[in-house]
Amino acid sequence: MICRKTWKLLSSRWVNTAIITTVLNTFASSVDQHKLISDITGVFVAEIFTTPLLALCDFVGQFKRHFIGPRQKNQYAMNNTFKGQAYNLAERYTNVSKLFFLCTWYGVLYPIGYVLAALALSVQYFADKFLLLRTWARRPPTGPHISTLSRKVFFPLIFLSFSVISSYHWSGFPYDNLCKSNKAPPALIADGTYSGSFKAVNGPLDDTALTKTATPKIENLSSTPYKYCVQDYLGRPGSESQNRFPAVPDNNDLIKNFGWMTRTQEVYVSL
Repeated sequence: MICRKTWKLLSSRWVNTAIITTVLNTFASSVDQHKLISDITGVFVAEIFTTPLLALCDFVGQFKRHFIGPRQKNQYAMNNTFKGQAYNLAERYTNVSKLFFLCTWYGVLYPIGYVLAALALSVQYFADKFLLLRTWARRPPTGPHISTLSRKVFFPLIFLSFSVISSYHWSGFPYDNLCKSNKAPPALIADGTYSGSFKAVNGPLDDTALTKTATPKIENLSSTPYKYCVQDYLGRPGSESQNRFPAVPDNNDLIKNFGWMTRTQEVYVSL
């Protein structure tokens, strides 16, 4: 029964914190600090500050001890209000595994997550230690079932998912869906503007005018043509590509064949 509840808590937390954010965010927003990165940071900040502070404040317990307890009609009823909050061991174990899963799932895109996860685990360790000794109610022995399940099943699954998702994240860099084209660029594109990169340079000043004006001069710096290419191996909903498992790079995806993937990137993805 305890193991079944642990599995339910674990699956819901892994999906809500890591997997669902990957599915809902687009491929191009994977490295956008205002979208996916911001969501991940918010989860870590909540685990470092919000969750421990709410647990330490113990508003329900304070209300019972200081308001309901003194107003009971007998000693037995008052003692019941001082027993402390009941805690769930499965919830505590799954909370730790959730932080490990989150920092490894986005380890390639968000390396600072390892530091934030270590900080969150440290804060929660001292907070749980205080709550266990001072606030929470005593529980009967539950045995080593949850700890054994966490050590032999949960953490191996975390490392397995880390090895799989990291190859997908490495394959997507630079996350712009652009590849160099082997075709010569046209002089003009559809809207009549020049192709390539340009630099505006101020022209000679018109001293005869009442206000000095500058006529810009356009210099063509480069005209490297680019084409649209799908870099998403994961095949997110709404993407033009399908999931590729395993994430093994194709020859057409290499930069030497006018793809986007460098040699070093190819090695990391293949590992």
